[in-house]
Amino acid sequence: MNPPPVSPAGFWKRYVAYSIDVLLLSFVCQLVLTIVFAIMGLNDDSLVPRLLAMAADPEALDTDAALSLLTGLWPLLWRMSWISTLVYALIAGVYFVGMESSAWRASLGKRLLGLVVLDGQGQALTPWRAAARFFAAALSWLTLNLGHALAAWTPSKRALHDFVAGTRVEHANPTQTTMPAWAWAFLGLQALLLFGTVIVLSVALALWLTAVGLV
Repeated sequence: MNPPPVSPAGFWKRYVAYSIDVLLLSFVCQLVLTIVFAIMGLNDDSLVPRLLAMAADPEALDTDAALSLLTGLWPLLWRMSWISTLVYALIAGVYFVGMESSAWRASLGKRLLGLVVLDGQGQALTPWRAAARFFAAALSWLTLNLGHALAAWTPSKRALHDFVAGTRVEHANPTQTTMPAWAWAFLGLQALLLFGTVIVLSVALALWLTAVGLV
């Protein structure tokens, strides 16, 4: 039996696929976290307007009030941060491991881009190997995304977690390897949103610094 043809997926295709997965996971996680925070009593909406008021007019808030606000804020943010991380890790783990070891051999994002995840011999992943790939992805994040960037540099288009887990991302149909037009449009939209966010935050920071007399 001849091995399947090797057709590694490029970096940008993988990025678009992952972006789609993250959007889906973010929506699900937000719903779950809203319920979890409500049950744990961590949805104190009064903190946001108080923080905005302090930022808008810091001189109107005395030192004791500011210290009291920050003292109550940091423990809350810490608890919300680790709970959010845990919830995302659990949901994402079930999602990626389940999807990539299924008959589809891909997450929803990868399937939309015509990609599949295979082992080193070109076979479907077992749940154990899919789990190893998911946990190995932490190494790609811990290297400040250099592990992900390997997919753009290496001839095999494999990221660091692919090397560690013995996996690779391939085109399901080796004759269809081009990026669809909608995926390029999706990339362009992300770039515009990023650029717009940087501009808005820069202007907001400049206005705030001017308001408090620091510039």
